[in-house]
Amino acid sequence: MGKVVRCACGMEIRNQDETQLISEVQQHASEAHEMSLSDEQVRAMMQIDE
Repeated sequence: MGKVVRCACGMEIRNQDETQLISEVQQHASEAHEMSLSDEQVRAMMQIDE
């Protein structure tokens, strides 16, 4: 079972590998929103992808 992060802009990022998901979310935050997120901030946003 993977995990998902849903961004306020509507983007949903899914991955079964937590490390890869963190990287993808950080990249999206940087490119789309000019934000820098820590690993812990991304983990707090994660949900189980059902």
